[in-house]
Amino acid sequence: MLSLAGRRPGARLYAREDKPSHRSKTTSPSYLRPLHRSYRVEALGPDSIKPLVELGFWSKSVEVRRDSAAALSTLARNPDNLGTLGRSGALGATLSLLISTDDACVRDATLTLGQLVQCVELADRFMERTGGLETVLGLLRSPAPRPALVVVANLACQRGAADAIVARGGLRPLVALLRAPRHDIRNEAAGVVAELARRARDRTALGADGAVVRAVLALLAGEFTDREAAVEAAVVGFVAALAAGPAAAAALIEHGGVTTLCAKLRDQSPPLEMVAKLLRAILALAAAPAARAALVAAGALDAVAACAFAELPARYGVVSLSVLGPVDGAAGGTPAPRGGGEGGGAGGAAALAAALADPHAAPRRVVVTAVEVVDALSQDAEGAAAVVDARVLPHVLPVATVTFRRDRRLGRASAHIIRRCALAARDQPSEAASRRLAHALASQGAIAALGHHLGSSDLDSQSSSAHALAALSDARDVTAALTRPAVLTSLVALLHLPEPEAACRLIACVADKPRAARVLLDGGAAASLLGLLGPALGRSARYAVDLLNAVQRLLEAATPAERDAAARHGGLRVVRRVANTDHPARAAAKGVLRALKEEASLLLVQLAILSFLRRFRDPAWRRRFRARQRPRRDG
Repeated sequence: MLSLAGRRPGARLYAREDKPSHRSKTTSPSYLRPLHRSYRVEALGPDSIKPLVELGFWSKSVEVRRDSAAALSTLARNPDNLGTLGRSGALGATLSLLISTDDACVRDATLTLGQLVQCVELADRFMERTGGLETVLGLLRSPAPRPALVVVANLACQRGAADAIVARGGLRPLVALLRAPRHDIRNEAAGVVAELARRARDRTALGADGAVVRAVLALLAGEFTDREAAVEAAVVGFVAALAAGPAAAAALIEHGGVTTLCAKLRDQSPPLEMVAKLLRAILALAAAPAARAALVAAGALDAVAACAFAELPARYGVVSLSVLGPVDGAAGGTPAPRGGGEGGGAGGAAALAAALADPHAAPRRVVVTAVEVVDALSQDAEGAAAVVDARVLPHVLPVATVTFRRDRRLGRASAHIIRRCALAARDQPSEAASRRLAHALASQGAIAALGHHLGSSDLDSQSSSAHALAALSDARDVTAALTRPAVLTSLVALLHLPEPEAACRLIACVADKPRAARVLLDGGAAASLLGLLGPALGRSARYAVDLLNAVQRLLEAATPAERDAAARHGGLRVVRRVANTDHPARAAAKGVLRALKEEASLLLVQLAILSFLRRFRDPAWRRRFRARQRPRRDG
């Protein structure tokens, strides 16, 4: 009998058990299994898109043009199609659809253009088209500006497009969108404004439109909620970009930007990142002399002291930055507070110290920029006097000498600030005003800070500190700061610098102290001073007087052997020549000779005789000598 097993569906399920079955009983029938077919996606070529492009160009039907714009928008969503769309002429069709009267067509064309400009080649071609960018910027004023905003955002990331957007008036509608009712549009507009401010090379063009500057400053002066953080950051970044260019900074000052920036720092409590940006904007503005005067008048020093040196530690529960030990990594770990449990305790101080130890953290940037702002505002005499009157130095000096005592940049800035303040105190029009500023500097810790900088290893800080101490040499507490051995050693080293005038005057101030004189003599200060006498006579009489006074006081405290060594020095001939002329330093030179007369009178006579005999050998010198002596004999 012919068996039909295996020839009908399901026959193998009923086959005999002695025959092995190749399928499991749980296997589904073939008609229930899916078809395993592979579909190969054909590459999209220009020829397949050209009919669609031509319909967008030449069709007079609104529905056909609308469908063409929608199809191009769908194709442009795939980044792999952008090159093919560009070769098929889709950019021209999109621009023609962009000026349609149909809203849906314009919307789809704008979305297509936003994807096309992501390609560098298409973005360059779009920028070369006449009227294309202006049309997109005009769409930013429409009731639905988001598609056009996407185009501008993608275009702003391309090279050189930011300057073109700014030059063609794109900032005004973008800044207006920062007040849009929708939150997402405000955020996207803020991102575009921040990108333009960052990428624009022509800073002058950023401030060319006064309406834009006024609108940005009005936004900066307003209150921001937590949801508006992106808008606030964009506004602050744009203001900082304006401050970086001289012409744009002038426009910012003209429209009251200085007062707005200072009020933003003083009246509100923005995040630390925002404080760092505001301080950088103020620092950029302070580069111009006119802006420095405006910043000082607007209270920038008080605002900087409040936000950087008062509010910053308070956020961590610490009284001030001066209660921390050094946070420059020298201690090998997080420093402990020096004052005990101030404010929020050691936890807050440790957290603040850890944040300050990181050079990329916001607190560290805030403190460093605040010191740089004070340094910039003290460039002229009026600003330096304002720094003293604002009492900012008690905040700046502990930062440079205690908290960041091994940061050379902050140390130099601190020394420069005190030097300018000291010179401003010396050059005041009245003696009472000079005394008042000098005493204010001494009371704010400037003398101790100068002693610290003078004993450091940085020559720039040492020189600035020496000039500042020389300007304050009449102050009451200067001598006490100079009598430390490290400071005296630094003074001897400063005598070998190109401008040793300040060191000479300081040595003259402390040379009458026995201990200080001994340290200076051991360091070779007497020989160095005598070697500087020749150049000093050619510079100024005050410099020569200070130098000779310092030599006299050192010789009065010297031992006989040290006086004999000074008497053999070649610079003593210059001292004798000055003592025999009507030079303003004649009295000081005679004081040096009197200091040597006690133990070295015979040696001086011998040296004078030898010098006379050596010169007498010259015939020309003998003729001049006899010519000078003849009137005396005749008289």
